[in-house]
Amino acid sequence: MLRLLIIAFLTITSVFGQTRLQLKDNEKQILDQLLDKNKYDSRISPVGPEVNGTQGPVVVNTNLYLRSIEYICTKRNEWKAQITFRHQWNDQRLKYDDKSGKIKYLSLEDKDQIWTPDTFFSNSRSGEALKDLKPNVLVRIYPNGNVLFSIRLSEVLSCPMDLKHYPFDTQTCSLQMASYGFTTEDLVYAWKEELPLQVTKRLNLPEFVLEDYNTDYCTSKTTTGEYSCIRADFHFRRESSKYGCQWFLPTAILTFIAFISFWLKPNKSTRIKLLVVTLIFLYLHILYINGKSSPAVSYHTAKDCWLSTCLVFVLAAFLEYGVVHLVHKLVKPNKCPIDSSDCQNGKNVNNCEEGDAVAL
Repeated sequence: MLRLLIIAFLTITSVFGQTRLQLKDNEKQILDQLLDKNKYDSRISPVGPEVNGTQGPVVVNTNLYLRSIEYICTKRNEWKAQITFRHQWNDQRLKYDDKSGKIKYLSLEDKDQIWTPDTFFSNSRSGEALKDLKPNVLVRIYPNGNVLFSIRLSEVLSCPMDLKHYPFDTQTCSLQMASYGFTTEDLVYAWKEELPLQVTKRLNLPEFVLEDYNTDYCTSKTTTGEYSCIRADFHFRRESSKYGCQWFLPTAILTFIAFISFWLKPNKSTRIKLLVVTLIFLYLHILYINGKSSPAVSYHTAKDCWLSTCLVFVLAAFLEYGVVHLVHKLVKPNKCPIDSSDCQNGKNVNNCEEGDAVAL
């Protein structure tokens, strides 16, 4: 009995293995037929669905997955992100028989064997396709001619920033994808209807918080034609708590210390010493702030307004000290002139006290 079971198991395994091997052989034959250079030219773009009796542009459905953000640089107005973007379109030249549903899709390792959109990131400063042991590229061909193309990239992207409210600002950084050579007569990008934009749940930024994200279109016209373009916008809010502790609290304390001088007597040297020390510490702290993390912009930011206000208040305390000191010197108590003999006798003259009398 055991012998029969073993023989049956080996027979089934052998038949299954032959079926798998035959299926792979069928896939190879199909690929050889589809990619025959005499029949398929990867330089020619596929045609789209008919519109008013004429062939329309090929529609490239796109969705994007934001894997991570390495940094958002305020000084250089740029951000670096790792993304996976996927294109899907239909190429009728790649339709094939799925062998009664046995072949779900065909996989390619070399994307250059078929036509792919000439997508580029219009606001990119530099970028590279990531690879570990092999390039992170996926190409699938489905029986109905649909093609799925996916690639993992690392991109440094431009992000113009409005820093008038810095460090209490919010910024919008975009990722724009467009066709470099195909006009809208040949190729049109469209966001996928379901989940066009996805973001990893483990996104962690040291200075910003991702508040929201959305998709949009940015088709543009140039002298060479109209080009399809899609855009993903990411809205970031700057975490300002550390700036409150490092910038605003110390400068507020120094300004308050300068106001303490109002309670000191104007003829005391301690008052001017306190103001001088306060001004020196405040000025050094402003130099530290501007030298370490101040963005290079040609306009004033909220931080500049705050620091300037603190400096003005401390300088106003100096001005107040000068005015009070001058008035204290010019204005003296009224003296009552009396005869020297009366003063020597200790008499009160004209209701003046003895201590207030001055000899003529």
